[in-house]
Amino acid sequence: MFHFSLRIIKVTLCVGLGLWLSTTESAAQKTVIKVNPATNSGPVHPGIYGLNQRWFDYDISLWEPKKGEESPLIKTYTDIGFRSLRYPAGTAADAFYWKRTIGPPEKRANVIEGHTWEGRRRAAGGDAGGGGGPLPVPFGLDEALRFCEKTGSTFIYMYNFGTGSATDAADLVEYVNAPVGTNPNGGVAWAQVRAHNGHPEPYGVKYFEMGNEMYIGGRQHFWLEGKSRHSHTYKYCFGDTVRFTRQLVGEFDAQSIRAAQSNYGVNQVKYLRYAPILPGTDSLYVGGIPWQRVDNLRDHGAENVYVLDSYTGKITFGDGVHGNLPLHKDSIATIRASYTSARDGYDDYYRAMKAVDPTVRVYSCLIDRDFIQTMGATSPYDGVSIHPYAGFWNMPTKESMDNYHDLILSNSDEEADSARHTLALIRRTVSPRRKDSVDILFTEYGIALRDITQGYGVSLDDALYGARMVMAAIDLNMALTSKHAITGLIGTAPHFVVSPAGYMYKMFTHQFGPTRIASSITNNPARPIVPNAFYEKLNKGRTSLPKLHVSASKDAAGNVYLMVLNRDRADAVAASVELAKYRLSDSQATVWTLNGPGYTSFNTVENPRNVSIQESTMPVGGKSFDYTFPAHSITAIKLKGKAR
Repeated sequence: MFHFSLRIIKVTLCVGLGLWLSTTESAAQKTVIKVNPATNSGPVHPGIYGLNQRWFDYDISLWEPKKGEESPLIKTYTDIGFRSLRYPAGTAADAFYWKRTIGPPEKRANVIEGHTWEGRRRAAGGDAGGGGGPLPVPFGLDEALRFCEKTGSTFIYMYNFGTGSATDAADLVEYVNAPVGTNPNGGVAWAQVRAHNGHPEPYGVKYFEMGNEMYIGGRQHFWLEGKSRHSHTYKYCFGDTVRFTRQLVGEFDAQSIRAAQSNYGVNQVKYLRYAPILPGTDSLYVGGIPWQRVDNLRDHGAENVYVLDSYTGKITFGDGVHGNLPLHKDSIATIRASYTSARDGYDDYYRAMKAVDPTVRVYSCLIDRDFIQTMGATSPYDGVSIHPYAGFWNMPTKESMDNYHDLILSNSDEEADSARHTLALIRRTVSPRRKDSVDILFTEYGIALRDITQGYGVSLDDALYGARMVMAAIDLNMALTSKHAITGLIGTAPHFVVSPAGYMYKMFTHQFGPTRIASSITNNPARPIVPNAFYEKLNKGRTSLPKLHVSASKDAAGNVYLMVLNRDRADAVAASVELAKYRLSDSQATVWTLNGPGYTSFNTVENPRNVSIQESTMPVGGKSFDYTFPAHSITAIKLKGKAR
């Protein structure tokens, strides 16, 4: 009897223990989003809701309304809520000379489109091989700045570091920021020029980015490829005297192979790429035959001679009577030159620009450890600009569409982690008094691998990737980010179809607060990533994609905003949201959901809301509530109440 009772007790205990373990294991796997509205983790800067504007995307020139009307572009731009603009963009603006883009449009000189410079080498001899420029600039510097004034957007200027100079950059700061009647950089009174161009008041531009992607091993080196005894990074930081050998010459507004050829005309003019030229260091070759530099052509007959303006790099040939035409064997000749040039580095730019306006912030386009350690604690800089793209170099080829999605969205985590590590390294190496003032910006980002499937560059995946970058910017307290690019987010005239990424921004600008609060996820489910050796090498062995990512904020009234990103391509995720020390004042929460039929879905003129925001409400109460976040979606939840 006693033995029987023990058996019953044993069985009962085992069954009870089994049920308890089962229940506990189930509870342990429950996904929980924890939010603490009582915390204050810093501001959410409105400038992070920004984008790029390339100077030759002329659709934006339609922003000025017709008489008595508001332009469709302005209406779309302001409805989304963009708050910053990077101009004149990146690679396309590598040779953008701002002084050519001010004043009456009909009197402006053409500008070289940056892809036609050294940045893209497709032909022998290091030439860009055509395409792009020269191009007119109807949407010049003043138009871009007035657009930002109209829309309340913060302006960030990407300066052509590879082709410009510290003096020219200081002139730019004077033009946009100096009061009329002052001339802090000397020479031309650029504030007065601005007033003459219709804007007497300073624009108050604060952010300047020095060059675009001039990385070691990149394709936008420009003068950094000149020969010297110093490293690439040292030259960018501190400038240098560099030597170029048999380099193709160009024209005032072109750097293609055609620009390096004779046009058979008299008194032809060509330009060396990187003025000023050190006197006496130049040699010029027409069809491989050396020509002689002279002080003037009038004193010479039909000889192979040329005149060089060392300051501007301007080369002038003769008319066949005083100096020969640059022809060779009765065919079009290619003209090349060797010379030495003294170039300014970041440190020169920084000091010259700050001398005009100490309040401006000057950012480096180099972001690697070498730059950060070279500048160190002794050479001041305000921060670095980062371009966290998925695509090009960091994506494998010949993957399934599902695996591309997983790899690209996982890459967004890698880019966010890399930015965090970069900021930490900066703050460890700069002087202690400056560590809190040096920051980072995302001045370009997106999915660059656009041709995987139709519309992928403007698909829902692009919005999911962009949302992760915005969340990273919030976490790192960034002042600005710039999604690439305006035409990809709000389309082109006359339709201005909003892309999923455009709606993603609207989610943040309309359903997210100005103050960040603490949030976290426990038991976040993850999808295994199909192994790919190339990807794993670049992404430190990531083998899974966490499905949810969360950011939380509040406003001055005490309302709480929850932004939840579900990046999984197939699975909805059920979660419990727990609110710490918060009293709800409304039993209904507002819910916005951005989603579409699939993660590759995109919007068209025929179907402009294929991926769009759906608004709804849901009942909430107590200290927690449950919600199921759909696959491949962004969900914004607004809760009314106050922290206790």
